[in-house]
This record gives sequence, structure tokens and C-alpha cells, in this order.
Amino acid sequence: MFFHTAECAFAVFPAGRSQSMDLSAMDPGWTTVFAGEAICSPVSTSYGFVVLVGRNMIAACTTQGKILWQKYLPGTPKPFLTVTPDDFIYVVTDTHKLCLFNPGGLLLWTTEVPFEIAEAPLPGNDGRIFLHSSDKVACYGMNGICKWLMTTDCLSNRPACVLNDGSLLFFLEKTAGGSTAGLRISPFGNVLEQISLGGIVCAAGTCTTGVLVALADGTAVMYAADSQTQNSLIILWSVSPVLQTGFKPLLIRSESDLSCIIYTGKSGTSIAVVKNSNGAVVSGFTAGDINAGNLVYFSASSGGLMLSDTKNAAEYSLADSSISWHASLPERNTGERAWNYLYYTQQGTLILCGTSWAFSGYRMIQRPENAFQDKKSDLYCCYYRSPDVVPDYLQNYIRSDPALQKDILAGYYGNREIEWVYELQTAIDSYIDFRQQKISNVREEMELFDSEKLFYENIMNQTAYFGTNVFAGRIARLLSVEADPVFLVMLVHTISAYTYDPDGLILTSLSAVLMKANPSEHELLYGICDSVYAICRFMGRPAFYRKGKVMLSRLLFQVYDNKTIAYARNTLSKINALYISD
Repeated sequence: MFFHTAECAFAVFPAGRSQSMDLSAMDPGWTTVFAGEAICSPVSTSYGFVVLVGRNMIAACTTQGKILWQKYLPGTPKPFLTVTPDDFIYVVTDTHKLCLFNPGGLLLWTTEVPFEIAEAPLPGNDGRIFLHSSDKVACYGMNGICKWLMTTDCLSNRPACVLNDGSLLFFLEKTAGGSTAGLRISPFGNVLEQISLGGIVCAAGTCTTGVLVALADGTAVMYAADSQTQNSLIILWSVSPVLQTGFKPLLIRSESDLSCIIYTGKSGTSIAVVKNSNGAVVSGFTAGDINAGNLVYFSASSGGLMLSDTKNAAEYSLADSSISWHASLPERNTGERAWNYLYYTQQGTLILCGTSWAFSGYRMIQRPENAFQDKKSDLYCCYYRSPDVVPDYLQNYIRSDPALQKDILAGYYGNREIEWVYELQTAIDSYIDFRQQKISNVREEMELFDSEKLFYENIMNQTAYFGTNVFAGRIARLLSVEADPVFLVMLVHTISAYTYDPDGLILTSLSAVLMKANPSEHELLYGICDSVYAICRFMGRPAFYRKGKVMLSRLLFQVYDNKTIAYARNTLSKINALYISD
């Protein structure tokens, strides 16, 4: 049992304040005017934040208040805004349209969704995105193609959570035996199970180890997917009650191995901090002036937990329950500093989104800028079989017509994706083995690969149409082992369609191919230019622009002929143009 009573084991006390500020009487550190007032809270990016403003615009800004770009939206936005770990931005417009912007503000595509979207899109692990309505769930790839669509029982308005194996946990409106019912769906559209969650769920959150659920009776339960079977949920730990009756779980916020459960009751707002791995209590404290029943913003920060209602904001240290800072906010609805949303950065700046279209940044505490690190993708490996044996169908598969390509482009293929990806992975791995054996002169006779150009036409093209990152590593390896100059040209040209390269693996391998290419191999060099530009354009980040420019600048040397130099110079100009916002 965590806490027997709120007065006993749970430390109910207002934590000491290190500094308190009245923002009404302070000048902000910076003020920036946007093209309209915010219609939702800003969402974090690696460089700052993005926000929906006015009636039909999206804007990106640094944490120092510098506007990077503002773009018009193809329709009227709903207040649903999602940023993926690699800074791609999803926006919902006109209730049923899904739009994807790259980090540089380029609108990549807009697609019609066959239902009214009820929540901000939920990113998957490999580039896919999940959407739902009141009774439908769908999955889309980075290319805007719907992978699957299913009808469900009526879903509650509680946000879906993601389990440790990548499966989704939705909460149903109906109950099972007096308890909230949960619906677990795989990333590939299989209903894995429907379960009773042991009580009425008041709060839930995605954690490093699974999904933490807080029940109305005060019980906290950590659910996880069974790593052995993936077919059933298990309870990693359960403690009851966390707080005495009278405190209602309201929100859960998780960061690293800690989760904060926020409660509201007659005596105020309380926070329990627990370890995700075992449920051990780290700390417990009251939130002082913060009214949890009137929260307008909360987030995990590098310093702990930041909470704000309409009048007060504060950041709490999870280590010792102290208050890092406290601020009284300006009047929300009246006056020159009236605001409708706020946002708190990891570097300690509180941003008020003014109804006058002016955003104001207040430095609450000094923290260093965190260097952005690319996040490696978990590619749902537990759902794929290990391609360790060349299947009997390999030869027929490689010689097949492009029917699979048509099926992928048509979408709505559901869990068939698992088998298709396995087949493609197996074919590519077999080809890589063949090329590596050929280089070492110990290969087996596989005339199929030596002569079959359909390998690239049927297989390499197909990898690009899944709209995920699952093949990027294999394509990078293909570039490093391909010895046939004809096949290498075909491979480089097909890469221009496989533009989602979040870890830069393909771009790095293209650089190695360029270094070894002969200046007389014009088609290969042109193909490298096209593929480098296509990846830079899609990925939309300065790091890709810089790497692409460094690569292609090599083609400006006099060892190359005038046509190659002109082609490279034109491609460099197109990459330079990517920096410019419309």
C-alpha cells in the first residue's frame, strides 16, 4: 500500500518557494507578434515550438521568440496539433482532413480521412500515425496512405495510450462488470484483446514501461504487454489506495522513469511521484496555489513538473518536492496582457499567448539549451518474424508482376503489411548476402540475382510505398554492397522515392557511393543529385540541407565535366531554396 491516509504517509505540505513573481508587473524577456491569436497551446519541437494561429495559419518559433516560418493551412484547423520526435507536424483541418508539414514548414500532403477526427494524431514508432473518431480507428503512413481502418465500440474521450510493445490502448465508453473497458489494438490493425481495467479509470498515461492507470478508488496500476506473447496485458505492479478517499485522480504525466499522478480534492491539489519500474514512491506533496480542477497547462520539464491554472503557475522539483519558481499570472480575459494559452519550455521560459496576437516570453529560471539528439526508431520488431531463412517463394516473388505495389498504394491492407514487410526484408537480405559473398569470391551460384533487374523494379519501388522507416537501414546497406554499375544506377534512382530517412542512414550511404563514383558515370551522379535533393526536401531540417550541400559541392570540382557541374549546381540551388519560407 502506498499511502494509508493523506495526513499520515503522504506529506501534505506547501513546498517552499525559491522565487515568486508577478508577471503583471514584469516586462517580458521578449515579445513576438504572430498572424493571429493562438487557437491551441503551442507544442514542443527540437528548436522551440509550433502553434496554430488566426483562422488558418501555423507558425514555428524558437524559444527566444524568433519566428522561423508561418504558413497557410488548407482549411480551417481544429485545435489538434501533433509533432513527431523528428519534428514533422500533423494538423487536422475541416474536422476530417489530415495535413503533414515537414520541419521546414513545407506542406507535404493533405488527405481526406473518412471520419471526423476526435483527437490530436498519435505518432507511432516508425513514422506511422494513428487517428480515431468516436467509433473508428485508422492508421496512416508518412505518405498519406491509409494502412487500415476499423470500427469499434464507442470510445471515451480519454486519449489513447501506447504500451511498451507499441500496441494502442483505447478506453471504451461502456463498462465491464462496473469497470472501465480497454481495447488493445496492434500497430497493424489487429484487435488484440478487450479487457476490464479493474475499476473506473480517472487518469491514464503512457510510460516507459507501459500504461499507468489511476482508478477512482485511488488505486494505481501499471499495465504492460507481455513480452513473451504480445497477446495479453499483464500488471507489473498495483498499489491501493494512493490517496485517501476524497482525492480524485485527474492527470498523469510521465518522464523517464518517473510518473506524476495529479489529484484534486476538497483540501486542494496533491501530486504523487512514483517510479514506473516498480511503483515505489519518490515523493508526495501538495501543489499550493494551483487548482487542479481548473488546470490550463501541465508538462514534465527538465526541472520536474510544471502546473498552471488561470491565476498561478509553478514548477515543482520531483526530487525534494520544492518549488523551483512560482508566478502570478496576468488577468486571462481582460487587460493589455490578456491571454488564452500558455506554454513552458525545457529551458525555463514561460510563454503567454496573448489575445492581442502578441506572444510574451518570461524567463522563470535559467537552464542551458539542450542539444537536439535524433531519436532512434523502434520499428515494431516484435511483430515481424526474423528473416533468417530464404523462403521457397523467393524466386517467384522476385519475378512477380507489380501487383503488390498496386495493393500497397491502394492502402487499407491492415495486418498483411507484416507478411509483405517480411517478404521484402527477406528478399533484400538475401540479395545483400549474395553481393557480399560475390565480393569475397565465396558466393553460391544465384544467377537469379545476377540477371534479374526486376529485383529493383518490383522490390525497391515497393519499399518506398509503406510510408515508414522500416527499410531505411537495408537500403543503406544495399548502397554499400552493390557492385553492379547498372543495378547501382537503378538503386540510386529508386531512392528518390524513399525520402523518409530520419536517422540519415541513406544520405550517409549515398555520400560513400559518391566518393567512389567515377566522374564519367553521369547517370549515377545525376541520380545521386536527385535522391539527395528529394531526401533533403522531405526531411526539411537544416542538418540535412548542410549535409546534402557538402556532398554535392564535391561535384563542382574540375575533375567533373561541365554537364555534371551544371546539374550539381542546379541541385544545390534547389536545396538553398528550401531555407526560404514562403
